[in-house]
Amino acid sequence: MRIEFCSIFLIYVVIIIIMKLHHHSNQLTSLLRRSFSHFQKGKLTLSKLRDKATIDEQIDHISLVFPDQYGRLAGLKFNAEYFLEHLDSSDSPFFEFGGNPFKFDISGTPIEFSEGLTLPDTLLLKPDMGTVREVPWQKKEAMIFADPYCAETKEPIPYAPRNALRACSL
Repeated sequence: MRIEFCSIFLIYVVIIIIMKLHHHSNQLTSLLRRSFSHFQKGKLTLSKLRDKATIDEQIDHISLVFPDQYGRLAGLKFNAEYFLEHLDSSDSPFFEFGGNPFKFDISGTPIEFSEGLTLPDTLLLKPDMGTVREVPWQKKEAMIFADPYCAETKEPIPYAPRNALRACSL
């Protein structure tokens, strides 16, 4: 009798907890949405970026960045109107980056590579337009992540962190 009572009581408690969770699930869902909505606040589409750069004059500069092998951001800074004009008028979506940070260690010393491995001197940066964000700590600036490509072959640089992660996820 006592075991039956304990098991019935336990089932009753579980049912009450489930009902309370169900009752509060809408409140919990809206709380989670509000909590994580700040991650989407600065996200921009290309048309919003174009409007903020030309019509509203809220964005003056665009940083086109990529992480090096140490996670540091390297890249280029453009006038917003020039960047958008280049995207519209150019046949290729690439921007030339003079230099290759993958040739240097964290202190800036050139890395000695084994025979047969050559790294390009110049990279091409292809903007990933899904990563356009306003930069909250810089006034009138947006940031776009780019994927580095070899300037000679126009192939993705396989040892660049974004490209390496993309290759692992396939």
